[in-house]
Amino acid sequence: MDYKKIDSFLEKFKSLLAGSVLEKGMVIEAIRKSSGVTVPQSSLKISGTTLYIGVSGTLKTAIHLKKEEILVTINSSRKRALMDIR
Repeated sequence: MDYKKIDSFLEKFKSLLAGSVLEKGMVIEAIRKSSGVTVPQSSLKISGTTLYIGVSGTLKTAIHLKKEEILVTINSSRKRALMDIR
């Protein structure tokens, strides 16, 4: 079996996963700085131009009050702009 081929194939997924983790970390930091709310990485999902946050209603309200500021902060360092937070 040719392990070098498998290794190079898996390396592609590793780089994609690392990018996703870094991006979510940047989003978490932007939310924390703007609203004072710390959200777990597992509660975030980015789909297209929408950021979905799976937290309690109270935390979502605090985040939505600072939504525009959070989006500006996130989009300043992201290639594809986020348009909405849900």
